[in-house]
Amino acid sequence: MGHRRRLSCVCAVALVAACGDNLETRTASGSRLRLSWLEYEDGTRHVIENDLWDDARGEECRPQRWNDGVTYCSPSDRVGLYPYYTDAACTNAEYLAEVATEPAYVARFADVTEGEQSLLARPVPATLDQFWIVDGELCSGPYAGAGHTFFGPGAEVSRSALARLRTVESTGEGRVRVVAAASDDGLYMPLDFVDRNLHDPCVLGPLTATSAVCLPRLSGEVQYRDAGCREPVLVARDLDGDGSVDVPGAVLDGTSCAPRVYSVGVETADGAAFRRDGETCAPSMDVGLTWFELHEHPAAEVSRARVPAPGRRLEPIYMNVDGVQVMARQLYDTEVGEECIRATSSREPDASRCVPRDAGVIVDAFGDAACTIPIEVAVASASGSRGVCDATTAPRFARDFSGATIMRSVGALRTAPIYDRVGGVCQLEADSRFVFHDLGDAIPDTRWARATRVRD
Repeated sequence: MGHRRRLSCVCAVALVAACGDNLETRTASGSRLRLSWLEYEDGTRHVIENDLWDDARGEECRPQRWNDGVTYCSPSDRVGLYPYYTDAACTNAEYLAEVATEPAYVARFADVTEGEQSLLARPVPATLDQFWIVDGELCSGPYAGAGHTFFGPGAEVSRSALARLRTVESTGEGRVRVVAAASDDGLYMPLDFVDRNLHDPCVLGPLTATSAVCLPRLSGEVQYRDAGCREPVLVARDLDGDGSVDVPGAVLDGTSCAPRVYSVGVETADGAAFRRDGETCAPSMDVGLTWFELHEHPAAEVSRARVPAPGRRLEPIYMNVDGVQVMARQLYDTEVGEECIRATSSREPDASRCVPRDAGVIVDAFGDAACTIPIEVAVASASGSRGVCDATTAPRFARDFSGATIMRSVGALRTAPIYDRVGGVCQLEADSRFVFHDLGDAIPDTRWARATRVRD
């Protein structure tokens, strides 16, 4: 059995994750670059985002921007090269990948494993007698090379051998713009969605059965100048200790029941004294931080509709985004009576299941103030997809990330106190953004629609 999520971890990320359902739009394969799909047993097909097959090279690939400013479909089976230094001053670097088994390719990126790619090569075994690494601003080492398995760059693969992609944008008058990858051989696949008002990328996710919202990718730490929590400012922290802060163009505030969307303005000396705790405005103890003005915007909404599929269990869901028909990541399961999303399990490595979208998450917590009685509960966002706090409508199912099945049924609303250990201290869980339920029986995985992966 794997390690189940802690209550404190789930509550810190659940609101953001609930808004993170990316979508794919009007996708089509090309003659060289072909899409991968999930094909369900009833015949329904659902595209797998960013998963392409290069017929010319006979391998999987995905869009990757290179340092010449061009996007290519780069092989998926690649490992980033990391700088290992051969001197105590960390001036002489050898770029190597430390992996247990040999990858198909090694690659260099602007920021070790992300950012623009500058090199793709076949791997060759490499050894180091000793090495140093940069840890923050320190050159740390030496470390013995024995016991490490390294691979360096061998024969380089020319970028001209890869399929070139271009970026195309929708030209409608909607607030949300579609940014897609296209190729000369006919491929069309989305890469991003952009909020034209905020001038920032956003993530499309369901709000209701008939509408969806596109929310900023980043959640900001929003606090307030006033005791009514009506004058927001963004809290920016110097996480690297170098005297600088990174500030995005737009942020999502997930600390209240209804998510709020802000564009980020100029730095301000008039800082925060209050913060939200659910729907309560409470004093903030933070001092000595940097603050930025925030300007609230309504969330960008688009229409959303389910399309009947006679004779099939699963029904697709489409949205109209800037005049482009966008197929949602979710499907509607007519047998279960609610929307579902893809889930995988180690018990079925070659298949996927479509499990309920609005499921809670099973977490470990404690049933006493001393944190000595372990319990399992289902936790769900009180806002869910409804956009307002509502503890009266419980999810029917809860996702079990370490149990014998993917899902368990959800029981009654839990009225007894729930505790969690945070930083060695047993604390009462009182976050009004979340509701807790007892657990019911495990549900066999065969209850959910099954799919296998296919290519065009």
